[in-house]
Amino acid sequence: MIMSKRFFLFFLSALLLSAPVFQAFPAYAQDKAEEDDDFVNQYDPKYRPQPGVPGMNKNEDEIYESSTLITNGQLKVDIVRPEHSEPGELAFLIHFPGAFSGCMDLTDPVIESKTLGRIMRIEIKPPRLNVERNYTEYSQHACEVKRAAAQAEYVFTRDDLLQNNINKIQLIIKHRGPLLDYDVKPGEERVLFTAKLTDLMRLGLPYKNGVNKQEFWFYPKNTLVLYNSGLDFGKEETGRKIAEMARAKGLVPLTDIYPEFRTTKENRNKMYFVDQGGVYAAQLATHGTVNIGSIQLGEMYYGPEGPEERRINKPVYARVPGARE
Repeated sequence: MIMSKRFFLFFLSALLLSAPVFQAFPAYAQDKAEEDDDFVNQYDPKYRPQPGVPGMNKNEDEIYESSTLITNGQLKVDIVRPEHSEPGELAFLIHFPGAFSGCMDLTDPVIESKTLGRIMRIEIKPPRLNVERNYTEYSQHACEVKRAAAQAEYVFTRDDLLQNNINKIQLIIKHRGPLLDYDVKPGEERVLFTAKLTDLMRLGLPYKNGVNKQEFWFYPKNTLVLYNSGLDFGKEETGRKIAEMARAKGLVPLTDIYPEFRTTKENRNKMYFVDQGGVYAAQLATHGTVNIGSIQLGEMYYGPEGPEERRINKPVYARVPGARE
């Protein structure tokens, strides 16, 4: 009984002495937070970056660069002919492959250019994709579901290259660094772009058999591509008859204007002509493809009396050169 009474008094004394100590810890932390200006609660929402809000960086005209669902390594670069382009025009197409759909905010790349000596420097402000924070739970919040692709074109001309004696084009991601470099050899009729194989591999851009060169011809106005996917243009009779038919309709072979013109193996079943009179220009602007006539070719027919050759009319179509032709 005496031991129990002593133990009870000891426990009561210890509890009374420890109460101020237990209460001091939160009070100390609170006072420390109020007195120390450097104290930062990293989980406080006010310190979290807001995507796409100007002024988050040192320069007020910059957008917060680290908050986007698109990484710079996913950007693709293609050299193309702009739609409805004028003679001598080409473009760099900066794009993110694929499209996006959902509650999001998507901006296209912004492209600026300047000339530094013989270098054309193209600066790219990357596309930005951010999920709208207030509407991420589709089942609970209404949102405007958007679908879009991020891309932009930078158009340049033969004159831009020749007049400034350009021999290199640098593509740079703003605030990040180099994306891709091209050595350039421009001329009146064509331009040759050469990139490093390592850069093409890093960006997933096409190359074949170690060839890292792209050649683009500056087609004259009203250049047409004659084609029929069912014909073998490599056959002497086929090519000759198409050329005869085209000349009869006032079309001039592109090789008459550019004697050194050659196309790629992928385009071997196409022939290039110039509609100098603009006869088909209006039709092509409306329909995209025009049937300009037909040629007769022999085709083997196997009938009840054995094989015989028949002359069959084969249509020939015309269109303008494609974006990558």
